Formats: sequence, C-alpha cells, structure tokens
Amino acid sequence: MIQLAPFGTAGNEHYAYAMSRDEFERAFERVKSAGIPYGDAYDKVGTNAGPGNEPGARGPGPTVYFFDPSHHLVEIRTYD
Repeated sequence: MIQLAPFGTAGNEHYAYAMSRDEFERAFERVKSAGIPYGDAYDKVGTNAGPGNEPGARGPGPTVYFFDPSHHLVEIRTYD
C-alpha cells in the first residue's frame, strides 16, 4: 500500500513498516537503546512518548515514529 500524504516531513519521505508484535517490540527497544528520539505520532518525534495508537491499513495499532539519519520519517507499527 502506498499513501501519499502532504504531512509528516518537510520534503523528505515517510516510510512505514508493519511487523509482528515481537518484531515491533524488538525494533522499538533498539530505537530506545540507541537513544534515537521518537514519538507516538508523526508530529511528536522527539517527545519520547509512545507507542501511540494510530490508524493504519488494517485498523488501529501500536505505532512509533522516528527519523533516520537522512531525516526520513520512519513509522513502525504492529496490529493486535
């Protein structure tokens, strides 16, 4: 699924990854362990709040947002 949305980044890309609950928890732990600022919504990166509960292609689910080194917005999520 591709979503074109005029929000979330200032001219860069937004990458979203859906994964199993276990993969999500491991990825989120790696983000926190690396000291990468994150947030519970696309416009809350840096608050280190989350995970949030955002709507997605298969309904709402736990979601975390952060920026990669090129300042692309990365979204990781899982569905329960």
